[in-house]
Parts: sequence; C-alpha cells; structure tokens
Amino acid sequence: MKRKQFTSGDLLMRGKYIKTPTSSFVRGVQYVKRTQELLIQFAKSTYAYADVHPLTARGLVKTKSVGSYWHRNIKGKFISQRFDSVVIQ
Repeated sequence: MKRKQFTSGDLLMRGKYIKTPTSSFVRGVQYVKRTQELLIQFAKSTYAYADVHPLTARGLVKTKSVGSYWHRNIKGKFISQRFDSVVIQ
C-alpha cells in the first residue's frame, strides 16, 4: 500500500482521506482496513496498533478530542509497537 504524508487530522478509511478534529497531541493517523492496523503519529514517535476494529478507528473521526479518545479507547487495549523514526506517509 502506497502511503502519503499526513497532516494533523487526516485519517485513511476505505481508501479515502477523511478530516479528523485538529489535535495538538496526535499529528497523524492512518488505518489500514485490510490488516486492521492503526498507525498513530505523535510528536516524537509513531505507534502501530494491531487488530483494531474499523469502528474504533472511525471513532477518531467523530471525536472532539483525539487525545482523550486515544487514552480511553486505544492506549493499553491493543498490541502495539513504537517506532521512533517512522513518519506516516
């Protein structure tokens, strides 16, 4: 899958980019439906989360606070891996 540079508040769902609320906590988000992998780019690192249901990823689009949503619904709930030098593209 070819990836593009994300701006703050972009989310890839079903092959198209959807605007998400602006966040000072999260710089970019990408969801790969085929593999159910959610990538979240923070200020200094990117995390990959495995087996994330599409509705959980979609919740990032609908929420007013991306950081709060991440803390309540994603952090510690999925297998994850940190990448210090990965930029979502």
